[in-house]
Amino acid sequence: SRRRLFLRLLLWCRRERIPFGPEAAALWVVATQVTPQGMLNYAKTMSAIFGKMRMDQSPLLALCSSLRADGAGNPISQAPAISKDKLMSWAASLQQPRIELVSRLAWKTSSRYNEARKITSQHVLRNTPKEIILDWKQLPKGKRSNPHSVSRWVVIKGEGTAKLSGMLRRY
Repeated sequence: SRRRLFLRLLLWCRRERIPFGPEAAALWVVATQVTPQGMLNYAKTMSAIFGKMRMDQSPLLALCSSLRADGAGNPISQAPAISKDKLMSWAASLQQPRIELVSRLAWKTSSRYNEARKITSQHVLRNTPKEIILDWKQLPKGKRSNPHSVSRWVVIKGEGTAKLSGMLRRY
């Protein structure tokens, strides 16, 4: 929270015997030794705090600008994907059939869990042990959903389809 961050800055200034101010805040942000994205978040938060106090924000804004420029060259990395076996064993261990169904559906369609959770019987166009066809037209895939997009039908085939089909029939 902002209050904790501000208190950390005050304690750091006392410990290092540095006069409190926006310059000290910029030094503290760099001294925290967090990731560049973390430093950017800290600098933006500190800038907002100093803005509320009607103090000079320019050192923090310059730091934000510098961190943004440095971050543009860093590729965004994603977390490693969970294996199918680990996901299915986790979902089964919860002993909640709905969570297992949604996890399997999200896995098979490469969708977000929250999107798969919104599936109802109205979205299932065809459900056989060999093929499941879902209509995703009512489910937004992001903030800017396009109702006329071509990829509104999802066809699920292959390994695990029979089990998923049986689970869908129960719900």
